[in-house]
Amino acid sequence: MTTAQQTKEKTKLRISEEIICEIPRSETEVIRISYCVPEGGSPFIGQRLFYRHKETGVYMPTQKGFTVKPEVVSELVKGYLLLEKFLQTKK
Repeated sequence: MTTAQQTKEKTKLRISEEIICEIPRSETEVIRISYCVPEGGSPFIGQRLFYRHKETGVYMPTQKGFTVKPEVVSELVKGYLLLEKFLQTKK
């Protein structure tokens, strides 16, 4: 195995992912929320935009998204609930 191949193998990160939910954004896009655990690493929550591939119909990840530590989830929920309350006043 060449050095380049070894480097490529090292950069492949095995991640166990459990999809928690998919929220439709359009006919061809979903927002996917996942619980992820990288091999030998700390768990994180992934929130990413996926698009449906035209030829295969399989959802593919975009670069749009972010991750947070699991302990931050309750604060995110509080923030979204505050946003929901705010939006109700704008109706």
